[in-house]
Amino acid sequence: MADTQRSSKVWQNFGQLVSGRLMSAILTLLATACMARALGPQEFGWVVIMHTYVLTARALFNLKPAETFVRFAVPLIDKNDVPKVNQLLGLVRSFEWVTVLLATMLAVMAVPLLGPALSLPDSASAVLMAYCLVLLTSPVGSARGFCRAAERFEVLRTALAIGPAVRLIGVLIAWQMQASWHYFAAAWGISACVSYLYLGWRGRRLMRESGYQPQHLPWSKAGAQYPGLPGFVGVVY
Repeated sequence: MADTQRSSKVWQNFGQLVSGRLMSAILTLLATACMARALGPQEFGWVVIMHTYVLTARALFNLKPAETFVRFAVPLIDKNDVPKVNQLLGLVRSFEWVTVLLATMLAVMAVPLLGPALSLPDSASAVLMAYCLVLLTSPVGSARGFCRAAERFEVLRTALAIGPAVRLIGVLIAWQMQASWHYFAAAWGISACVSYLYLGWRGRRLMRESGYQPQHLPWSKAGAQYPGLPGFVGVVY
């Protein structure tokens, strides 16, 4: 009976993620199609390049904090080891913020060098530098990992869908107003921020409700406190 219930729960969680990703894909496709109709090929390309540039910068410095938290926190949660879970939350949050700040700084600094290679005029390069600030809202690995460990996949489903929904609304408003490409870029950037901010807010709220609170742990003690953690981070990266 326990195995059947566990299997049912796994499939339920899987369905939550699939439905969220499906909704995200559909809304993103609609937003992209509407923007393609509203803008010329050049302006459309600029917006796509900006969004892709920011996603690439984030991916290059993403050490998979959510996967790290799930791997080491689930056994601790099962044993109700609150202090170690809190320290792991603090550790994951700290190294994610360092990588995000580094990614943001390098992404902004690289724009003047990569702008000409991407065929961006100076005005578009300036917008791209501002667009890079979206990265500052992206440290949500601890929140995502906690939602997965606590099996709150409905939060992840909503986070997957809410950003593309805001994007589509923003694109439709800009199209109706016959706005310049800058407004379409703003719609894409704001939608990414909304998705990150929502997940971060819900994740922190779940932590508090569950009795957890991130606590500082020096990086030098991470290997001893959580054996195998440095190697695991390297493998998943």
